Amino acid sequence: MERRTALLVLIILTFGLRLAFSLSTPGYSTDESYFYLRQADSIAHTGHALWYDELSYGGRGYVFIPIFSYLLAPFINSEMLTKVLLAVLAMTSVVLVYLISERITRNTTASLFGALAAAIMPITYAHTLNDLTPLALFAPLMLWLLYSFLRSGNAKWTINYLLALAILILLDPLIIVFALGLSIYLIILYFERLDQSQKEVELTLFTLFFVIWMLFVVYKEVFALHGSAVIWKNTPLALLAEQFQELTIGRLIYGIGVIPFLFGLGTLYAHLFEQKHRAAYLIIGQVIAFTVLLWLRLLAISDGLVILGLLLAILFSRAYQLFGDYLLSTKFARYRQAILTITVILLITTSGVSAVASAFVQLQETPTSHEREALSALRALQPANATVLAYVEEAHIVSALTGHPTVLDSKFLGIPNSERIYEDHKRMFSTGLEIDAVELFDKYHVRYVYFSPTVRETLGIEELRYLSNEQCFSTVFDNDVVQIIEKNPLCKVRIIETT
Repeated sequence: MERRTALLVLIILTFGLRLAFSLSTPGYSTDESYFYLRQADSIAHTGHALWYDELSYGGRGYVFIPIFSYLLAPFINSEMLTKVLLAVLAMTSVVLVYLISERITRNTTASLFGALAAAIMPITYAHTLNDLTPLALFAPLMLWLLYSFLRSGNAKWTINYLLALAILILLDPLIIVFALGLSIYLIILYFERLDQSQKEVELTLFTLFFVIWMLFVVYKEVFALHGSAVIWKNTPLALLAEQFQELTIGRLIYGIGVIPFLFGLGTLYAHLFEQKHRAAYLIIGQVIAFTVLLWLRLLAISDGLVILGLLLAILFSRAYQLFGDYLLSTKFARYRQAILTITVILLITTSGVSAVASAFVQLQETPTSHEREALSALRALQPANATVLAYVEEAHIVSALTGHPTVLDSKFLGIPNSERIYEDHKRMFSTGLEIDAVELFDKYHVRYVYFSPTVRETLGIEELRYLSNEQCFSTVFDNDVVQIIEKNPLCKVRIIETT
């Protein structure tokens, strides 16, 4: 009873802490969040998603399944409710880490500390605290899928597994990594000479082929258009290094926490080379799948590390149990409780401090008061359908908060010339040639420029050099942080033929 009370306290603290952080600042921390806000708003008011978006790339269609946006739609009129939803989803992940850990360890104390590791995992504060993205829902649903698979010997849990699988396939292509992890699990069982139950083999094969088939059906058009570039979401090369970063030990330790990382490695070693444990192999298969794809840069670093961190929190509970049993067989047996207590204190201090630091960093990514002031001014500018040049990682924010179309945004799937458009949009910020600027502005029908701190920091530009031509360009808003520049629509490049 005391341990379940401790779990309840941990759940309440997790919910309260995350909600307090997210409510401390208005808005959301990522540009992508505003894409899903617009989708949810469309669903709430029209009943359907924005399959065709007039505010993106001069008008384009989307290739995606809007199940996450349908979940958001009932909460769209209240920012507080959407942030409560995010906190509930994170809290659910903590509960599921506990349930899976208890299923593996049969030890409530070890399971509680596994849940604690998940609750203060720095990477979850860095990428799910204030982000309205499918990852917030994918994480608890994938954990539920794992828990259902562990109990799939019961017909009821097999049905739960299939229902969760259907939702996840419709939610995010990341489900393919889960299917790969199940395949690795069966391979481990084979090499460890452990019996593969017929139900597990059937579920794994069904999952693998059903996921591949569904992803092909949904994304066949973009596969035909982009080929293998679909794996990287057709992201321009200049942005690939940022979104699909190299997996390093330092990034793993900082994102996951030094204690869960080291203890997770210990569990991997113990069960791959010394002890056999069927349930632990299920988690290990997933860890291997996510780690390999992150290492190969086939997964976005943020998505992969969040899931990997939660998986290592489960392995931490098993490592805590094994470590405690090991101490009983040594001369340190009398100090066992003290050593385990110190381990937990180290977990709280190292991961906890990093989690708080990550939370503050993410909250600083929300639009500031100066940026909101500029966006309000931009919204009032006419004509209402005038195209805005905004940096690619701010385009959804601009579209959502102003209603103006933008030159491009971060949704590159289905865009044939994304590389060229991206380079042109950078040139429109950086060029010092007025003729070059005017030609590009006319090419993309740009009327306004949203010149923000993000542009200055990312592109290393202090000012737009073509502003010296007051006949073509004028500043219509400036609060010393953000500038809005208007191009005179009468300013054109004329080619004069000479004989």
